[in-house]
Amino acid sequence: MDFGSLTIRELLKVCLDTEDESAWAEFLSKVQPTAAKTILKALDFKAEPSTVDDLVQNTWLKLFSNNREPLRRIRSENENSIFLYVKITAYNVTQDYIRGLRPIDAAESIDDPNFVEPVNKRLKADYGDASLEDVDRCLKELSQEPNFQRDYDIFWLHYRHGYTAKEIAQLPCIRDGKKPLEEKGVEAVLYRLKVYLQKRLGGSGKPTSTGA
Repeated sequence: MDFGSLTIRELLKVCLDTEDESAWAEFLSKVQPTAAKTILKALDFKAEPSTVDDLVQNTWLKLFSNNREPLRRIRSENENSIFLYVKITAYNVTQDYIRGLRPIDAAESIDDPNFVEPVNKRLKADYGDASLEDVDRCLKELSQEPNFQRDYDIFWLHYRHGYTAKEIAQLPCIRDGKKPLEEKGVEAVLYRLKVYLQKRLGGSGKPTSTGA
């Protein structure tokens, strides 16, 4: 079945009826940008991408608890109701984190048997079968560059959380010195990193020798 062609309501029904892992991965890939953007906004755009990652995973844990009961409770036929429910859940998870009521536990999120890694279509389209770990390792080879942290954040905001260059440019934490980084500047960062990573990863999707 082509899960990508289904509406979000149809996709959720397939997920709940069949527990198909590919369907769940597709569902999460569709709602992940909503969760990530809600979390980042709730943190006043000051969070590290790793913190956003952990809170997104904790949002999935919340939604998947008790045999997916929170998702089964969504009764409205309005397509937007699913995104709204994800948004509310992500916001509540973030508020708990801010209050210190629910500290982030990344190990719990990763090890939970109900966790399914979303399909990362952008990453696959540009870097083939390269794993997140391989891409991240190659990126960190640039850690001595003066704007590394900013560029690293831009990369993962785009590839992991679904932000467009325009949306990234609107974040107050993304700057060019003392000035906001404009959309074309974000696009330039993404293009430069894409060229670098494709050269490093090669056609196999694995890092090539630095001596090659």
